[in-house]
Amino acid sequence: MLQSSLELHQSVDTYLELGQIAVRQDQPGKAIELYTKGLMKFPNELPLLVSLGRIYDLINDPLKSSDFYKRVLSIESCNVESIASLASFHFYTDQPEVALRFYRRLAQLGVNNSELWNNMGLCSYYSGQYDLTLSCFEKALELADDSNSAEVWYNIAHVAIGTGDLNLAYESLKVAISIDPNHAEAFNNLGVLELRKGNVEQAKANFAMSSRQGPFLFEPAYNNGLTSYRIGEYQDSYVSVQTALEIYPDHSDSQELLKLLRKFFARD
Repeated sequence: MLQSSLELHQSVDTYLELGQIAVRQDQPGKAIELYTKGLMKFPNELPLLVSLGRIYDLINDPLKSSDFYKRVLSIESCNVESIASLASFHFYTDQPEVALRFYRRLAQLGVNNSELWNNMGLCSYYSGQYDLTLSCFEKALELADDSNSAEVWYNIAHVAIGTGDLNLAYESLKVAISIDPNHAEAFNNLGVLELRKGNVEQAKANFAMSSRQGPFLFEPAYNNGLTSYRIGEYQDSYVSVQTALEIYPDHSDSQELLKLLRKFFARD
């Protein structure tokens, strides 16, 4: 019906609806084709540009996605979705100082939530603006609720580890998992800190919990494998490092540990 409508009467809404149908049918290429045809008919139409930015982000092509969001901003400089997407793009392409400028723009436009200040805290830290980092996280905590405060505490711990304040890191991770007992990354990092304290069994328990809560993470499996190797639990180490390599086959440290274990078992 919509396709027939497009043939009879072309409109932006029809292109958008057909594109959305293609996305729901897991046909991103078809959606891109439709949105692109729509732009040829209706140049610089913002909903089409934004839709192309979203679809390229969906198929993990952030560079093309960012190009369309930049086009949006050249037409509508206060488009919140485009500003937020470009901030994220610059953060994940190792340009935290540029990302911070975009996040500040969002704040100037009236966006005021925990996620924004959390991201500003991370950008401040990675761009070396340490005086702003904790104040951003404090603001993030003021605006947070139980659905997102654990992530703020996790990031505070991450920054504290980076600056060498391991006591703050330890306490922040404890708070994070008290709020969200399923926070896999927090359990992994807490395990690393327990190791530093010499609490080997507690560290291994945290790595195991991290792996259960986050089976997509290779770090806790590797950390448990390395810890087990160091205390002579070679079979446990072997199983763990195999798990790590199943998740991330190119992890060089896991590959090296596996070589050591194979040499050990070959001697027996």
